[in-house]
Amino acid sequence: MTYPSNFKNVAFSVADFLPSPKREWQKIHSIVGDSVRVPRASKEWFYQVYDKIIGSEKLGKTERIRLKGLMLETLYQDYRYREADELALDLLDRPLNVWQAAYVIAEFFCQTRRYDEAEDAMSVGRTLAADNKDAIRTFDDLLAKHEKRRAAADAEKKGEYLPNPKEGKAEAIEKYREFMSSIGIDVDISSTKSSGGGRYPEPIPKGEYPELIETRDPSFDSFVAFDLETTGIHPATDSIIEIGAVRVVNGEIRESEEFIFREFVKPFKRSVTDFVTELTGITREDVKDARQMWEVVPDFMEFVGDDVLVGFNSVNFDGQFIQRAGRYSNQIYTNRHFDVWRYAKELKEIIGYTGEDFKLGTVGEFLGIKNPEAHRALADAITTARIFLKLKELSAGQTSVLCDGGVLDLEDW
Repeated sequence: MTYPSNFKNVAFSVADFLPSPKREWQKIHSIVGDSVRVPRASKEWFYQVYDKIIGSEKLGKTERIRLKGLMLETLYQDYRYREADELALDLLDRPLNVWQAAYVIAEFFCQTRRYDEAEDAMSVGRTLAADNKDAIRTFDDLLAKHEKRRAAADAEKKGEYLPNPKEGKAEAIEKYREFMSSIGIDVDISSTKSSGGGRYPEPIPKGEYPELIETRDPSFDSFVAFDLETTGIHPATDSIIEIGAVRVVNGEIRESEEFIFREFVKPFKRSVTDFVTELTGITREDVKDARQMWEVVPDFMEFVGDDVLVGFNSVNFDGQFIQRAGRYSNQIYTNRHFDVWRYAKELKEIIGYTGEDFKLGTVGEFLGIKNPEAHRALADAITTARIFLKLKELSAGQTSVLCDGGVLDLEDW
C-alpha cells in the first residue's frame, strides 16, 4: 500500500462485494478520487454506470451532485453541449455542496463564453474549497484562463475558446457554433477575430436599474395584457423565447392585428430544452433566427407605450424578465405593472374560489374562461386580460384591498 494507485485498485476490486448503487459509486470514486474528470479510458463505462444509478434513492445528495458534476464535464468534453447545458442548469437549481461540481460548471460557462456566470460558479467553488490548497490552486488556474478569454472578448480579438481536438476538429467546432448560436451568442469561426462571439450590449448594472413598479389599484379599463415564454423559471439567468400581448381599450379586448404583439426571441445564454418544447411547443428551430431580447423588447415596450402592463404572476416573473431586457437594451422602463395572480388571490372569497391552485389555467377554468393554446404567449396574454376583466366584474361594488403601492418590496411580496 505504499503507492496510492495500489490502494485505489484494491478499493475498486473490493467494491464488487457491495450492493448497487454503492458498488458503482465506489468504483467511480476509486477511479477519479478528488478529480473533476473521468479518465478517457473509463468514459464509456461511466456513461453506462451513470444512467444505471443516478436515479437511485440509496445515493446521498452529495454523491448525486458529485456524479452529476462528473457527467457534466464528460458531456462537454465530448462536445455534447446541449445535454451539458441542461445538466448545468439542473445543478444550479439545487444547493451545491462539493467544490468539484462548482468547478466544472465554471469551466463549462467559461468555455461557452458566459463569463459572468463562470465567475459566480468560481466564487461558490472557492468558498466550498476554502480549506483545500490543491483545489484553490485548481481554481486559480481556471481563473487565469477565464481572465485571458474574457480580455480577448472585451478587445474583440482572437483568444476565446474553440474546440481543438486531435481528430474531428471541424465537426467539433460546428457543434460548438450551433450550440452557441442556440443560446444567442454568434461565433464566426472564419474570422481571425472572435467576431463578437460573446459580444452583446453592455448592460446597465443591476443595482443601478430602477425596481419594478407595481400598482394594486384595478380602476383602469385600458391596458396591455402580456405574457412571456421562457427557457426556465429564473429571471436572472433564463431567457425570453416568446412575447405575446394584447391591447385592451375601455374594457374591450382588441384582437385584430394592430392591437396585438407577438414575436419569438432568440434565447440568450440559455437553450430551449426538450422540456420547454414539450410544455410550449416552441422548438429550437423556431427561435434559431429570431432577434435578441435587446432588439425585441424595445419594440414591445414601444407598442405598450404608457399603458399599465397586466400579467399573471408578472411582478415576480414576467416583469423581472422585462427589467433584465431593459438593462441589456440600455433603456429604463417605468410602466406600472398589475398582477392578476395576486388580484385573484385577494378576491377568492368574493368570487367563491376555494382551490389552492392559482395557476392561470385553473383560475381561468373556474371563471369559465377557456385558453385554446396554453403556454403560448399571446393566448396566455388574452386569457390574462379576460380573467382581469371578469374579476373586476365580479368584484364590482366591493371595497378593494388594493392600493397604488409604488415600488414593490419583493421581500414582503
